[in-house]
Amino acid sequence: MSGDAPVQTCGRLLARHRLDGVACEVRLPPRPSRVRAGWERIVPPGARPDSKLDVRFRHVASGFEIRHCGHPTANFPYLIYGPDGTTYVAPNGRGYMSLAEAQAAVEVLS
Repeated sequence: MSGDAPVQTCGRLLARHRLDGVACEVRLPPRPSRVRAGWERIVPPGARPDSKLDVRFRHVASGFEIRHCGHPTANFPYLIYGPDGTTYVAPNGRGYMSLAEAQAAVEVLS
């Protein structure tokens, strides 16, 4: 097998182990794009492009922005910011649990 072409890997590494003397990797499939129609993904300078903590989403038509609060295990991490800087929270008084919920709320607001 030493003449085989290198294997392309993608997705997040879950485990690396040896099976009968052969090195194996277990990986998740790559994540699908989270960018909905009418939205743009903004990666600030110096931010990790694959991190949900640093990336922002902007509604192209209205200018509303969705940002993650920055805490990796937050239950309600997504907050909405209006074009004038106003912060919008979910009806429960907190942020939104998912990016899709926050995007749907912006689409109703605008």
